[in-house]
Amino acid sequence: MYPDVFPAYIVLGWASLAKSMFSKAIAAFENASSVSRDSIWLRLLGQAHGISGQTEKAEGSRRYWLTMSEQRRRTVLKLTDYGGRANLGISGLTR
Repeated sequence: MYPDVFPAYIVLGWASLAKSMFSKAIAAFENASSVSRDSIWLRLLGQAHGISGQTEKAEGSRRYWLTMSEQRRRTVLKLTDYGGRANLGISGLTR
């Protein structure tokens, strides 16, 4: 498997979860989240921890996912606010 192709890790993780191969699923989701820091992979990792009975790790993944989601939301809001101000000509930047 190519190490930078995170969708392959996701498929491997889902297949491993379906077969109750929790440690293999967790490893696959950890690899996916290390290649791509998208929050969806963190949710899947937390889900695998929860299903496998590792509730503390599942809660840690959930908290980290919530933090990442909030940071992303703030970034989007800042960009949206800047875009709106720029369209109104009040961004504070000179052209």
